[in-house]
Amino acid sequence: MEGEFEKDDIVRIIDNQGNAIGVGKVNCTSRQVIEALGKHGKKAVVHYDYLYLE
Repeated sequence: MEGEFEKDDIVRIIDNQGNAIGVGKVNCTSRQVIEALGKHGKKAVVHYDYLYLE
């Protein structure tokens, strides 16, 4: 993850090589994502209903 965002912001999704692969509306803040990294049972950052793959 790179940068900061708020819930319901539109973010660009990038693969490991730096290629843009889509955009989506986030379900949480960037701070919440950092706190949830590596934990099981957390909601998706971008729900597939609000995901557009390029």
